[in-house]
Amino acid sequence: MGPMIFSEEWKQTSEAFSTFLSSLDNIRHSVQQKQTEFDEHCAALNKKIEETHKQSTDHKIVKLNIGGQKFQTSQETLLSVHESFFWCMLHSGDWKPDDEEHGEYFIDRSPTVFPLILESLRQQKPVSTEHLSNFEEDMLNNDLDF
Repeated sequence: MGPMIFSEEWKQTSEAFSTFLSSLDNIRHSVQQKQTEFDEHCAALNKKIEETHKQSTDHKIVKLNIGGQKFQTSQETLLSVHESFFWCMLHSGDWKPDDEEHGEYFIDRSPTVFPLILESLRQQKPVSTEHLSNFEEDMLNNDLDF
């Protein structure tokens, strides 16, 4: 095997390797494009899911029976505080109305201070206790810990 034959084989191997590297680069570029398209598609789907969920919760009225007194509010209001009692209950999927006929959720708590809690959720502000008696303030703190 003379130097010329070796040189020719080296040239062919080098060209084949260059062609292989070029093919790999094209495949890598194609995979990156597909990944970008997939990521964009996933982002669009996630946005649609969030919008659909928001639309379905925005206008849903939730009926509550708090210690015998009836309250109504939007599901959005009850979901406004992440990890709250209502947020956990509504997201669990296990919380079903106790009164199927009227679609009411019963919560065995005093209705005395619940309007303050509900208004706090609506306004996204802390509950004001300045006009409460000591007893009512204790009830409120117990319910907030609930």
